[in-house]
Amino acid sequence: MTRHPLFLVALTVAVALTTVPTQYAGAQTSSKASKEGYAPNDSAPRYRTMTDVLREHEWGDEINNLLDVVAAMPDDKYAFRTKSARSFGEIVGHITDVQFGFCDAARNLKIDRGASWEKKPAKSDAIRGLRLSIAACDSAFDQLTDAKLTSTNGGTILGDLVVTVLGHTRRETGKLVAYLRFAGVVPPEIHYMRGRVWRHLNAAAPSPEARHPGQ
Repeated sequence: MTRHPLFLVALTVAVALTTVPTQYAGAQTSSKASKEGYAPNDSAPRYRTMTDVLREHEWGDEINNLLDVVAAMPDDKYAFRTKSARSFGEIVGHITDVQFGFCDAARNLKIDRGASWEKKPAKSDAIRGLRLSIAACDSAFDQLTDAKLTSTNGGTILGDLVVTVLGHTRRETGKLVAYLRFAGVVPPEIHYMRGRVWRHLNAAAPSPEARHPGQ
């Protein structure tokens, strides 16, 4: 049975509002959700629009966790791989490529990104590329509104592009967490309901040049 793309948006929002992320299997979790600023009994919702949920809760928290995961793997273990699979660094590069692809499409941009970031698996290069792709997606999410979620972009509604990149990044982050465990590295604690502001306050944000839509 074919699902309308809006069904995917609704499903993502429903999951976001009712569950603490469990996709980072093996990662450390906080003993109390309130420690992360999540108060399930609050009378007023933290996020009031679908766009806020997707941009701050889904994308913001997802990237907070991803940046911690990629930082946790030592430089000399970025080549670690399981049998017949991408290395840790190559997975990071794959996430970068996909984020550029979907977030450029969401902004109606056609940019030649050059060689795949999978071919630059060293830690310094991998994280540099990842931060650039995050900046591109930040720009896409900054332009997002509830009304635009149902607008058509190149034959695909914008909401479908957004949900797809969110799902892909989340799934690949789960793989990276598993790689940390296999490599003997304890995964970092999961951040929940902190949004993008927390990331910019607690980590080196991309340069203004990196955030330019044309970059």
